[in-house]
Amino acid sequence: MGIYYDGLGANAGTYQTYILGGLELAGGDAWKYRLEFLPGELTITKRLATITVDDKTQIYGDPDQMFSFSSDGFLGGEAPAPTDYRMSRIPGRNVDTYDINIFSNGTYTNDNYDIQLVPGTLQITPRPVQIIAMMPARCMAIPTLVLL
Repeated sequence: MGIYYDGLGANAGTYQTYILGGLELAGGDAWKYRLEFLPGELTITKRLATITVDDKTQIYGDPDQMFSFSSDGFLGGEAPAPTDYRMSRIPGRNVDTYDINIFSNGTYTNDNYDIQLVPGTLQITPRPVQIIAMMPARCMAIPTLVLL
């Protein structure tokens, strides 16, 4: 005996269930009961998956790096490719923190996932500046003038 559903795969959705095989009651009081098999439903819900933009840091004045993302919750081989999403950041060049947003290119479709897109941040840090104090040059052949 087993319970089966009419789904052809394991995709998200609602499927009718039915029982195959015999099921019998045994024992002295079995005659007091009647088994009735009713159809049911099996619901396979979408799996939660997350795509998170990787945080980046750069020094003031340097060009932006390539943005990237990581994914979590996808089953074997079903994660999107880097080309399935594009990332862009809020404009700005000053020392500050800027959001990196992620958008679908429309090339990745999989109705078995509820995909959550999580933005990242780009932190622009101050450029280190080195200042070296030097002693002024003085010619030894010319006497120093002293004003009184």
